Amino acid sequence: MPLLAGAIRHAERVAPAMDARAFGAHPDRTERHVVPFRARDTVFVVVFLIASAGIFAGFFPWGL
Repeated sequence: MPLLAGAIRHAERVAPAMDARAFGAHPDRTERHVVPFRARDTVFVVVFLIASAGIFAGFFPWGL
């Protein structure tokens, strides 16, 4: 009997938490969605790599 009562109490705490997180509201998991890789992302990566190479070359001047 105490085990059943504990299980019911636990279920009463878990159910509102699942509702708050919208569990079961979507057919897929909500954090698993397609993230498109756009042209601006490519531009950002290229600019970041060029800036990183410039900073690296500034800290380690190889020909001096």
